[in-house]
Amino acid sequence: MVVIPCQGTASRGCTLTGLSEGRRSHSVFTPNNGATRLVPGTHRLVTPPPKKMAAPASGHPDQTLIVAKAGSALVFNGHLWHSGTRNETNRPRRVLQCQFVARDLIPPTHRGPNLPERLGQAARYILGGGA
Repeated sequence: MVVIPCQGTASRGCTLTGLSEGRRSHSVFTPNNGATRLVPGTHRLVTPPPKKMAAPASGHPDQTLIVAKAGSALVFNGHLWHSGTRNETNRPRRVLQCQFVARDLIPPTHRGPNLPERLGQAARYILGGGA
């Protein structure tokens, strides 16, 4: 897991590899506004944590709550057990979420043959187009 703090207002990019999730906070992440939680090591579990722990109001004894400034980025292995927590404020918590999956992990049924023609051959390949 990597937390990239916001520095100024410039847009910053992240290079993601393998199976990653990226979240860029547009709101401050605080312990009481529904911040993302991760449970370290759960990407190696054979069975997931109990479903009752997925409820936003519950917790996991080993969870890490992500507290960060608005504009920060969080990059983590998408196989980690993760969820939002309960937003106990009267304000929304906004986040931009994206996912990167390595091309060889994308099922053939999810590869789009109708990618925009303006994309070059390399971009079309990366996005799941023909070889």
